[in-house]
Order: sequence, then C-alpha cells, then structure tokens
Amino acid sequence: MKFATVRTCCLAATLVLGLLAFMVPTAARLPAQAQRQGVGMCTTAAESGEWAYTATGTLIKSTGPVQFAVVGRNTWDAKGNIIAGTQTTSGGGVIGQNTPRGTITVDPDCTGTIAVRLLDPTTGALQRTATWAVVFDDNGREMRAIMTSLQLPDGTSVPPIVTMISYKLFPDRETAR
Repeated sequence: MKFATVRTCCLAATLVLGLLAFMVPTAARLPAQAQRQGVGMCTTAAESGEWAYTATGTLIKSTGPVQFAVVGRNTWDAKGNIIAGTQTTSGGGVIGQNTPRGTITVDPDCTGTIAVRLLDPTTGALQRTATWAVVFDDNGREMRAIMTSLQLPDGTSVPPIVTMISYKLFPDRETAR
C-alpha cells in the first residue's frame, strides 16, 4: 500500500514537473503572441514595415457610382509615418499613379487609423486625401480596412464604399526605428 502511494505521488510529481517544463516556455512567449493576437498589446512600431495591398469598391460621385480599385505597396516607420510607396488606381476604368504619404496609428486593441495624402508621383501635387479604419490580424501579418472618407483637392467629399486587404511583405524584418 505504501509503495502504491509513493509510486502515485512520484508519478503525479513527474507529471506536474513535465507540465511546468512545457508551460513556462509557452507562458514566456504569451506577451509576444498576445501582441499579435489583438489582446491589448499592438503598437504602431510593432506593425511598421513594408506592406502590399489591394482595395476595391465604389465611389459615389455626383455623376453616379464609379467602380474603384487600387493595388500598391507602402512602408511606414515605427512612428507611423508613411515614408515610401507607390500605387496604381483605376477609377471607372481610368488608370492613374499615386504616391501615398501620411500617417498610421495603431491602438492597443489592434485597430487603428490611416490618414493618407495621395500625390502625383511626377509633380507632387495633391490628388486626394483618404482616411481608413483598420484592424490587424494573423499575428500582425495582415491588415483589413474600410475607407471612411475621401476628399478631392478642392474640398469636395466623395462618399466611398471601399475595402482593403493588406499583407506585410517581410513580417520578420525589423523596420528602422
């Protein structure tokens, strides 16, 4: 009887130590995983880097609805400044080029806002401004967004029905802080 009790106790201790050996390294990784899973630890710096994106939808112009699409890439730094990028757009079948510049803010819950000025790549003239509501998922490797406002250089607002999906090009590469 004593032997069975000692054996049971030793087995239980071995099991507990084995679980602890597994759980401690896992627990040490939780803050990094939590940061990427949206449980209150996302930051602008953590999500900075090089991103590729597509957006599609409809713009409600005064002349009627116009189909809109864009494909591009941009880079933002740890402070949230869009420091490089290029995109090609199609508005009602008219193709154009833009250089995005602006800012992104990322909240701890992995949501955020992009405020972007779209410039003519040759002259630098403002072509339009846009604001996006964003959310990060897939461990910070993917961003989804909806355009919340679009404004032309003359101040005219164009109601948008446009969504975007964006992927981090090099998720393991550090961006210059």
